[in-house]
Amino acid sequence: MIHGGEVVAKMLKEEGVEKVFGIIDGTYFGFYSNLRKYGIEIITPRHETSAVHMAGTYARMTGKLGVCMASNGPGVANALPGVAVENAEGNRVLLITSKRRLQISQPDRGGTYQWFDQV
Repeated sequence: MIHGGEVVAKMLKEEGVEKVFGIIDGTYFGFYSNLRKYGIEIITPRHETSAVHMAGTYARMTGKLGVCMASNGPGVANALPGVAVENAEGNRVLLITSKRRLQISQPDRGGTYQWFDQV
């Protein structure tokens, strides 16, 4: 049975993506293993904004799609400044984010910022 992480990794490979930039998060383990399966290198910066700018530079220098990842909640919030800049510069960047499974995130833990609607 194929799952979403493999579908996305395969699509990225078919798009010609060779590198993905992002901070390791537990919600991505299935995706990470499939990136390796398809020969896509994972590069881990120290901050989500850096991941977006690295993806933007990769896109600008190679002409390929730049791909970055951020975890839900604060990871997405940290990535947004980079997304705004790379969009303004016209660089092709795809930001992949995650969402916690419902049984993990419910009942709501009193408004923690891991759980805001990021769409």
